[in-house]
Amino acid sequence: MKKIMILVLLLMVSLSSVFAVSLVPFKGNGYWFLKEDYKMSMYGDKYNNGLITRRAYDDLHYGQRESNSFVFYKLDSKYRALKCTIGVQDDKTLGSVEFIVDQKQVAEIKLSGDWIIPEDYEIDLKYGQMLKIVLHDYVGVVNMNFI
Repeated sequence: MKKIMILVLLLMVSLSSVFAVSLVPFKGNGYWFLKEDYKMSMYGDKYNNGLITRRAYDDLHYGQRESNSFVFYKLDSKYRALKCTIGVQDDKTLGSVEFIVDQKQVAEIKLSGDWIIPEDYEIDLKYGQMLKIVLHDYVGVVNMNFI
């Protein structure tokens, strides 16, 4: 019986990562999706999936402009967490991102310094209804998976 319970538990843990989902935001302002033709380099690595601020995008293509962006995701109480990598654009020294679930801030990551190494995070979404991500300065949120 113990072996069966352990097996079931391991299966549940492995399935949670297999069923990670990439959601599309339903509303936002001043952000860009990274894709094949819009890449961002963080600590020398190129990323083509995730979000960057409009400021980071404009700097890459047109020179400095806006600084803050936000985006909303409908969660419908389906997701426990968001796994993602957060960093700043190469040659930039600051950025921050806020994660707000159902109008309550659940995490804020502030980055500053030279050559910031992107890090993996797991943001607790508390099975909420709505997620708002607020991007500041030159931050990028990439490799996003809702679990």
